[in-house]
Order: sequence, then structure tokens, then C-alpha cells
Amino acid sequence: SPATGTAFTLGDSGDTFTVPSGATILNSGTATGFGGGGKLGQVVVGEDTTATTIASTAPTYTDVGLSVAITPSATSSSVYVHFNMQAQVGSDESFEMRLMRDTTAIWTSNTDHHVFQYNVNDLRMWATVMYKDDAISTTSATTYKVQCATAGSDSVIFNMSGANTQIVAMEILA
Repeated sequence: SPATGTAFTLGDSGDTFTVPSGATILNSGTATGFGGGGKLGQVVVGEDTTATTIASTAPTYTDVGLSVAITPSATSSSVYVHFNMQAQVGSDESFEMRLMRDTTAIWTSNTDHHVFQYNVNDLRMWATVMYKDDAISTTSATTYKVQCATAGSDSVIFNMSGANTQIVAMEILA
């Protein structure tokens, strides 16, 4: 056992140390040099090919069929959520969307920042949103889903052509 403040090196560069099955490595100090957080723990993909028409006006939001469930491996993990979807909007129509974690809205496009607002009939556009959820604090199954509402009187059709829209949840380890 070296004296306090004395560095101790085990082996040389390129050496391999094997820990037999059933053995336990116990660290009562500070382990360094093993890399930090930010590593990808898992990736889960949800897909939807069903057209969904909504006519609900904000603040009433409707599920658009895009969801994914992930079970984080640690309460300290973050979940990075990315989704894309297609929408067909009518003349002078716009819509709002929000990302839900179970029953909690964690990201919302508000009335001052519509996702789309165009003056062209039957315009098809794609929405892409990326969001990092740092507040999950659970190792239970967690569902992320997209909900939308119109901002006007016309309906909006999501995924009209049956395009493959996706929502991806990636666990980022702490």
C-alpha cells in the first residue's frame, strides 16, 4: 500500500487485467480515467404510417399516433427525443404541437411560434423537433408522444401520404 500522495501504476501500456467471474471490484475512493457521461445507453424507435386528421383547437391537443416507450437504466440519465412528421395544412391554417412525457407536456410550440403558417392551399410540410429531457429521474417505462392542435378553424392532416414518420428516444448515460 503506497503512502498518501504516492502514485501507483499497475502494469504497462497495452497490458490486460482479467477479473474472474464471480469476483468483485470494490472502489472506496474516486475512480478516474474511465471516461465521463454522455455515452449512448439505448435507442428506441417508434414509427407511424397512419394518416390522422385533427380539428381540435388549442389549448385542446390530440394524439397524432407518434409515440415511443423507453425504460431508462439509471435515474441520472437523460433522454434525447427526436421526431419528424408530415402535415398537410389548408389555406391560412397553422398548428401547434407538443411533446409529452407520459402525461406531462415537456415541450410546446406556443401561439407566438407556430410550427407552420402558410398561405398556400394543401401545402405538405415536414416538422422536425429535437429535445433533450434532463428531468426523467426514473427507471420505469416512460412514453414520449406527440400531440397537435390547430390554431385556426380548418383541420390539419398528419402523415397524409402514409409516409413513415418516426420518433426516436435515446438514453444518454450520466
